[in-house]
Amino acid sequence: MDATQDHISARTLVTGQNLPPEVWTSVFLHYVQATSGPQPNTTRADILSREGPVFLAHVCQRWRDIILTSGELWSSFSVYVDESSPKPSLLDMLALWIARAGKYPLRFHLQYNPPPYARRWTSPAAGTRGVHTMNAVLRLLMPHVTRWHEAALCLPHQVLQPFKLDCIQNLRSFSIQAIGRSSQTVETLRSVLPTPLGWARLESLRLNVGPLSLDDCFRAIEESPKLHTCSLRAECIALNNGAEYRRIRHTSLRTLDLRLVHCTSTIFVNPFALDASTSTCFANFLDALDLPFLQSLDIHWLLHDGDPIAKSSHSTIFIDFLSRSAEELHVIRLSNLLRDEAQLRSCLEALPLLSEMDLRLPMSPHDDPFSEGLLRSLCSGNPASPTLIPLLTTLHLQCHGRALGGPGLIDVVNSRMQSTSSRRLQHLDLYTHGPASHTLTARAEDWVAEGMCVQLGHLSSDNA
Repeated sequence: MDATQDHISARTLVTGQNLPPEVWTSVFLHYVQATSGPQPNTTRADILSREGPVFLAHVCQRWRDIILTSGELWSSFSVYVDESSPKPSLLDMLALWIARAGKYPLRFHLQYNPPPYARRWTSPAAGTRGVHTMNAVLRLLMPHVTRWHEAALCLPHQVLQPFKLDCIQNLRSFSIQAIGRSSQTVETLRSVLPTPLGWARLESLRLNVGPLSLDDCFRAIEESPKLHTCSLRAECIALNNGAEYRRIRHTSLRTLDLRLVHCTSTIFVNPFALDASTSTCFANFLDALDLPFLQSLDIHWLLHDGDPIAKSSHSTIFIDFLSRSAEELHVIRLSNLLRDEAQLRSCLEALPLLSEMDLRLPMSPHDDPFSEGLLRSLCSGNPASPTLIPLLTTLHLQCHGRALGGPGLIDVVNSRMQSTSSRRLQHLDLYTHGPASHTLTARAEDWVAEGMCVQLGHLSSDNA
């Protein structure tokens, strides 16, 4: 038996060693790309050399020779920096990594992990060592900025000040997030973004660094014709009140994620901007976007006051925007955006092909737009009126729940459970102000037994 195994192992080894180098390179490339992505739980400063080409190069001399001459294997990497970073060895390894990549496009992830006490810095001295190390890492990468194809950056805010993104016309995917806050952060992003952007090949964009205005968001979408996925955090203000917006038709965008916050940046404070309400700026921004092939829309209204679409004109603009995207829009997530039943109904009527819906509605009983009448309209197979969003399979709902204590919600779920498999409600996540009724809780257990995923939560339990 042992002799047979040795013979098989020997034959396998000889066959493998006879493979052409380009075949081995292709195999190695699949492995390296699968292990070079961001690792959220990594805390030590390192390039993931233990699972990259360095690890493979220790297997045998032939593998080592192939790996050291295959620049593509060194073009993807992740760098993690914290306060214990061994700066010289880390920088030496990164310089060697970049050199071995040759002229291949670079795909990398930079992650700064601040000490727990410095997550929100109040002192310029906090996190100094790691900041200096990250600055040095960027200085090594910046001369090769024309080779950046995929860059995901999680940086301390101090690093953004000297950071300038020029000559990035080859960039395909770009993500940047700032850790910590200071008065300098107010002006850094505008110094980072070039004018014009020059992002003709960009397909994925995530900017969570601030401050962005809605003008900046519009420019990012307008100047990136191949943009497929876009996630932006913006202060809900337009410096020109949307006066210079012209409607654009963007046929590549499939996913749009907007996080809208209060305007706190001094660079945005000017008399003209202050004349425009946040809701007007938001309405003008949406009115200028025609996204006919949008598949997923996520809008979080994170302002503490103001109703984004309270005015009838703003509500009309929002519903028209949804209608322009209705043909392909299957997933929608709206937070604190709808406070009126008529508005909510009009939005749902505009999205007949919706399959996944996540609504975070006000927890106040006076602002909760979910009523018994709306629930009846969601019942499948109702001969009295057309069913709203008939293809819905996933529902995440956060509201006060004043209308959910009766039989209405149970009737909706029961009717949807009886639909065909392609239109059957499969996931229900309900979060209300008070606990669910005993009847609803008991029925939820039956739904789970029938194969449905159900979660019921309430605010009272969180505050207990």
